[in-house]
Amino acid sequence: MCAGDDPESLMSLCTVFCLKNLRRTMCYSGEHSRLQLRPDVFLPGEICDRLVNVYMDLLHTDSDFEPQDGFFQLFSDPRSTRLTRLQLREELVLDRDLEAIAKQDLMELHLTYCSRLTSRGLRTLCSFRHSLRSLSLFGCSDIFFRKGGAPLAYSEEDEEDLEEHLHRPSVDQDFSFQGFNRLRLLNLGGLPAELDVETLLRPLPALTSLDLSAVHLPRPAFLTQWKERLASLVLYNVELTEELIHTLLQMRRLRSPSHQLNVSAVCLQLVITALKTHKYDKSIQVTGSAALFYLTNTEYRSDQSVRLRRQVIQVVLNGMEQYQEVTVQRNCCLTLCNFSIPEELEFQYHRVNLLLLKILEPARQDESIQRIAVHLCNALVCQVDNDHKEAVGKMGFVKTMLNLIQKKLQDRMCDQVMEFSWSALWNITDETPDNCQMFLECNGMNLFLECLKEFPDKQELHRNMLGLLGNVAEVKALRPQLLTKQFITVFSELLDSKADGIEVSYNACGVLAHIMFDGSDVWTMEEPKRSHVMDKMWAAIQSWDVSSRRNINYRSFEPILRLLPQSGAPVSQHWATWALYNLVSVYRE
Repeated sequence: MCAGDDPESLMSLCTVFCLKNLRRTMCYSGEHSRLQLRPDVFLPGEICDRLVNVYMDLLHTDSDFEPQDGFFQLFSDPRSTRLTRLQLREELVLDRDLEAIAKQDLMELHLTYCSRLTSRGLRTLCSFRHSLRSLSLFGCSDIFFRKGGAPLAYSEEDEEDLEEHLHRPSVDQDFSFQGFNRLRLLNLGGLPAELDVETLLRPLPALTSLDLSAVHLPRPAFLTQWKERLASLVLYNVELTEELIHTLLQMRRLRSPSHQLNVSAVCLQLVITALKTHKYDKSIQVTGSAALFYLTNTEYRSDQSVRLRRQVIQVVLNGMEQYQEVTVQRNCCLTLCNFSIPEELEFQYHRVNLLLLKILEPARQDESIQRIAVHLCNALVCQVDNDHKEAVGKMGFVKTMLNLIQKKLQDRMCDQVMEFSWSALWNITDETPDNCQMFLECNGMNLFLECLKEFPDKQELHRNMLGLLGNVAEVKALRPQLLTKQFITVFSELLDSKADGIEVSYNACGVLAHIMFDGSDVWTMEEPKRSHVMDKMWAAIQSWDVSSRRNINYRSFEPILRLLPQSGAPVSQHWATWALYNLVSVYRE
């Protein structure tokens, strides 16, 4: 067992429960139904930090979790609630939220892509200047601007200029990092070009880590101010000038790192964090998703806990949702192939199927992505219970696969996508009557006939198609739709097939065995005659080698056993008996 494979801690479970039931646990509805902390509740820093950080995670990962108005106000009084380390992100964070916690002695505050924060929030940061050790304002460019204000007096003819002035943000020139003497780590990635980064940073004497990604550095020499202290300097997407290179050569600690990163699990966690933090940066998503593929392969599997690998899956699915770009989609699909399917994807089963089906919707998808996505779809519906299969069927799985088959037929191409699509249909219809019915309703039988005609020599294709039709034939209510002259003639002809060993002949005989089981009364057609078809079935069964190893995986013997206790069609009993003997003698384990 890897570290981190242990169950969720009691604190984690209680935190989520409290956040989803605030008014039933630590809060009550005060005036105007606003959240109020119960007067007898006193929470230490560890619990308060966890409540706020998990609250933010739930807002971004749980579609059923709604923002709570006044949530941050619960932590306004440090006498009853103490905050020290917060990670807040995106448009859900407002100026008033920072103002609500202004009395707290925060040590770490990470704000990421908080697009609704303005200079009001920036000024609130000064409340934490005596305690703050780590600060991130990555992607929070609006926090350095204040909204335009109206001049003291204006005339009617100035109204048009006034409107423009009111909507034009201006840089807040009043903010300074003066007094942030304990600040060690600072992330200003994405700082607007209008700001003078040198002036902004000079008051910070104790910096050891600085991130200036995508920041304009016209005079980088000022960085030597920290050449003896700075151990980490991130300059992603920064123009590399001669002066900047000369400056970096003077940064002694950067050139002599005190440690090496060689643990795959640590690397993987760093990539996950980067992808979460920079989920709107396409270039990082492309590079990061490729890194995930290499870091999750079997070589590193033993170093990774279940929890860590689940984090990878969630980040991958986030990327698939956010970006339709071919490279990201391909990298994400390839990464999912590194996991045990369906076991490791079970906790996100509904979501991953929806995303894969969405990828396969476009009429002309990138060929490599299409192939990988169909392979994943097939693996996801193999060896899962009927409830899962029925749920996926209702998402449009059957129709999507048939649409892919239709497009391949139009192109007269039988490739892996075609074969995987039929294989996926075979798996999803196994002992699942609703999906079998969908197959028939979506023109599946006509596509079966067209594929037989267009690709007469494709043995694996024939096996997959006949396996699927065997599932349909197991459903008594659907068998009448197979009992037509055209279909029975085709099944009879396939009894003589030598394709893929005995597989095609065996599956065709299985379809007919279930049809024969219903008796002679349902056989209303003149041709082919029921007796003639049964004779062909007897002959086919007699020709098979009972020691043949089969390319088939029965989840249960029930469909076969149903054919035994009857006397109306001995050939059906013969097929079922042969099948059982073959399975138990060849696959004794």
